[in-house]
Amino acid sequence: MNKKVYFITGATGFVGSLILKQLIEEDATSLIYLLIRRKGSKGAEERAARLCKELFKDEAIYQDRVIALEGSITEDELGLVDEHYKLLSTSVNEIFHSAATIKFNLPSAKAESINVKGTQELLKLSQHAYDNKTLERVNYISTAYVVGKIHSAKGEAFSNSYESSKFKAEGVVGEYIKAGLPVVIYRPSIISGDATTGLISETSIIYKFLLMLSKQTIPILPGAGGNTSLNIISIDYFMGLMFAIRALPESIGNTYNITNSKNVDFEELITHSCRLLNVATPDFVNFDHVERLSKRVLAQIGAFMPYLEQCHFFDTSKTKEILQLGTLPVDDVLKGMDKIVDFCLKKGLLKPSH
Repeated sequence: MNKKVYFITGATGFVGSLILKQLIEEDATSLIYLLIRRKGSKGAEERAARLCKELFKDEAIYQDRVIALEGSITEDELGLVDEHYKLLSTSVNEIFHSAATIKFNLPSAKAESINVKGTQELLKLSQHAYDNKTLERVNYISTAYVVGKIHSAKGEAFSNSYESSKFKAEGVVGEYIKAGLPVVIYRPSIISGDATTGLISETSIIYKFLLMLSKQTIPILPGAGGNTSLNIISIDYFMGLMFAIRALPESIGNTYNITNSKNVDFEELITHSCRLLNVATPDFVNFDHVERLSKRVLAQIGAFMPYLEQCHFFDTSKTKEILQLGTLPVDDVLKGMDKIVDFCLKKGLLKPSH
């Protein structure tokens, strides 16, 4: 029996690393290639070795199975040397494309060089592998927020360059799907930490809010009156649904929103988090009184303001249909915050209040 060959982009990121972990644990014989860019003096192999040591207690589980290939999604042919590009295009069976910038405030050209061009280059490689009859599936991680703004007085379609670049990237993916490439698009909403272990990425907006709250640098926040809610899911909720969909051949060529069936009230979320952190809860004001927010506060939360000003709800009918569920399970965000805060305090990612 031939070993299954995977290729993952973004493995050093939160979602990508957990994809790697799950693939290693679910198939003891698979071979997994990682696209990893050089970071300063640290090359791909060194970064991959460090990643694997963090993910796995037993080196034997991943030794000789995880292979780092140095490159970058922003470069032509992913920055891979010819030998590695040919290797992938003639052997890979399944691809996970999770590499992306999730920064909200990048200039459009920079965001598109990563999220759009990176996706184009990944799909070119995928097409070669498909033409060579090795590729079975591409899993593309998008975002539920490609829906853009619900309303905008200025007529803007998107809140930031992240949303617009992911929307354009989905357009590229759609053209490849029309041409017959076996791609599945997964759209998560706001990803938090692990509801069981509390593990969370320091790049997560949830962690950033916790950090600001623990430092007590945001004494006033918008969102009073229960009119502001967020669609947040735990990373394990996302991974569970994505891998369940991935297991179904009929999912190919389709797009699935993986979102919470219930939004969480922003004021309630912040109040609960402050209680866990043992810090004072900020005052909440209505959006018609945002002038009360200081320049310091706006500088910290300005990029996230559009998500507080409008409540997004997402269509999960296709997700429920393929999983044969009447309703998606409710991901209890507040319960998950207990684990996340505990994890962050134990790891020194947040300082306890005395």
